[in-house]
Amino acid sequence: MPLSDEVKAQLKAKGFTDAEIAAMDAAGNTETKKDTTKPSTVTYPSVSSKTQADAKVTDIFEKLLDRSPTPGELSKWRKALRAAQKEQASKQTYKRKGTTAEQMTVGGLDAEQWLTTELSKDPVFGPEIKRLALLDPKVRQKEAAKREYDAAVKEAKGNLAKLAQLQTTTSYGIDIAGIAQKVKSAADLAGAELDEASLMQIAAEAWNTNQDQDPALLTAFINKKIKIGPTDGQYKGEAATNYEKLFEVGIDNGINIAADPRFRVQIDGWLNQINTGVPIENFELLIRNAAAEGQPAFVKDLMRTGQNLRKIYGNYISRMAQFFDIDEQAIDLNDPLLKKVFTDKGGMPFNQFESLLRKDKRTTGSELGQATNNRQYVIDRAVELGVDLSESDVDDIVTTATSLGIRVESSAIDKLIRTKFNYSPDKAFGGKAGETITTLRSTAAANGISLDKQFGGQLDSWVERVMQGESVDTFKSIIRQTAKIGMPENIGKLLDEGVDLDTVYSPYKNLMASVLEINPEGIRLDDPVLRSAITSAGETSLFDWQRQLRKDPRWQYTNNAREEVSNVALDVLRDFGFQG
Repeated sequence: MPLSDEVKAQLKAKGFTDAEIAAMDAAGNTETKKDTTKPSTVTYPSVSSKTQADAKVTDIFEKLLDRSPTPGELSKWRKALRAAQKEQASKQTYKRKGTTAEQMTVGGLDAEQWLTTELSKDPVFGPEIKRLALLDPKVRQKEAAKREYDAAVKEAKGNLAKLAQLQTTTSYGIDIAGIAQKVKSAADLAGAELDEASLMQIAAEAWNTNQDQDPALLTAFINKKIKIGPTDGQYKGEAATNYEKLFEVGIDNGINIAADPRFRVQIDGWLNQINTGVPIENFELLIRNAAAEGQPAFVKDLMRTGQNLRKIYGNYISRMAQFFDIDEQAIDLNDPLLKKVFTDKGGMPFNQFESLLRKDKRTTGSELGQATNNRQYVIDRAVELGVDLSESDVDDIVTTATSLGIRVESSAIDKLIRTKFNYSPDKAFGGKAGETITTLRSTAAANGISLDKQFGGQLDSWVERVMQGESVDTFKSIIRQTAKIGMPENIGKLLDEGVDLDTVYSPYKNLMASVLEINPEGIRLDDPVLRSAITSAGETSLFDWQRQLRKDPRWQYTNNAREEVSNVALDVLRDFGFQG
């Protein structure tokens, strides 16, 4: 049976030549006159032309290896493919059924599958194919871009203009330029200086190791690569800021890290580590630990909390500055007087320290800031504030004021007096303190709160702050905020506006007093029956509240209850005709 035009077209598309198709057509163009004709089979090779084979080999190389084959590789695999096609020829079988002939073609080589399989088994190409299959597509794309760039560099043959042009015309060149800019920005920010060669070297290494695939990884990589050090004796950028912080911590602990041999050789290393993400606090701690050596246990414990020696000695340094009439920063933390201040258990009393200062040869003439010992003024002012002072308290305030150069008439005396205030629930207070406590106690009672139980531990601070000038309303608001816990939202808003619970419950209290026939003044805000009128679920209506109160055991003993029972009994008698 001759080949149809459709079959011929398919064979042509598969790469068969016209001569091969004609041969197949001739083989099938035989007529069998008898129905008993046996099936016939024609075997013919389907071999790609040189052009077709080269195209298939090139296509598979690019798919599997992200590159074109070299001329040698192309020749080798073209020959192998065509040989395999000859070995695995197609077979065409013709079979007649009645007056109809059937044609069936089997076998033949799938060129793409064969090349894929054979290249994957190849000892040279197989491992590379597996590696590329596991790579992130972006990384494969990068590698292809690098090969393209390398080929372009080779083609440029050292032409500087062409090589420079590649930085803006190839994917690799553009990527490297972008990373280099990030490296420079990071270096400038950190305070490091890089020459052009170092800049490009870091950028290329970041690209080659795929650090540029994640911004955080790239930043960390760059920070590890750049090296920080002083330029002309000065740090720059963030390095300068961090150096200043470390230097100040050193000074505040009696150490000059720029001159101290224990630290000066470590500074660059510290700044580089800080730039890579190590907390600066780690190095501040190293300085503080060095300063703590030889200090008494009491001071060491304070330094472990992050305090510096200058802060720990602060009050003593202030007194020294006053006595010596110099700036506090001029006081050396290693001054022999300061060495006597602390023991393992605590600090020296100020009056004892001031006694040492008076004997020091640096104190000349009269003590700076010494004021007239006006005990009566301090006593009178304490009465106005409501602070009860003992004789020793008065002496301490006057002595402190004198040593600090504070006139007793100064408002700063108030601060010294306020520090002596101690609240006690069973003690009566006058002046500003008494007025404040009375106001707060009244607000607490109006909101069903015991001031001493709820806020006893805070009253010292509250009263001192009011005496200092802060409004008492601040603390009244704190009391109301506590009172509104568990209240409905609308009640909470009233409390926020300055309304007390006593006002909110007033209608319920009056109705409760009326229904239960009790004195309204005897109903406290913490009465559980009264509190049940308002819950977190909301407010009870006065009508429902009255009905609820009638269920209270106390109601049955009221005149209202007896009168209601009598009226009910009278109605029953009338119903039975016993009353007119």
